[in-house]
Amino acid sequence: ALGLYGLAGTALLGPDAAEHVAAYGQLFGSGQLVHVSTLDLAVLSVLMWGIIGEDARRRDWFSSAKMVPFVALPVLGPALYLLARPRLPGAEELGLRAKSSVLSYLQ
Repeated sequence: ALGLYGLAGTALLGPDAAEHVAAYGQLFGSGQLVHVSTLDLAVLSVLMWGIIGEDARRRDWFSSAKMVPFVALPVLGPALYLLARPRLPGAEELGLRAKSSVLSYLQ
């Protein structure tokens, strides 16, 4: 996951990636907002592993390889998980007629 972040960072930041990372490091050390926001994003991303993993187990869809992309992307990952997850097993037996996955509407 860190390699993907590094590759994406290099692609987004261009050849001056080292300078941008150094400037961010200075802001991280000196600015409380940057420091707290970064730590908040990191903690929430780590906590998403448990939440997404538990939901995937209920849907018999858990695989560590599947979960990494959903957790590695801080905001987009959980949103994409909600779109991609399958229906709950036994949903028809409970009388749930609504589709559990938005992607099923697109098919």
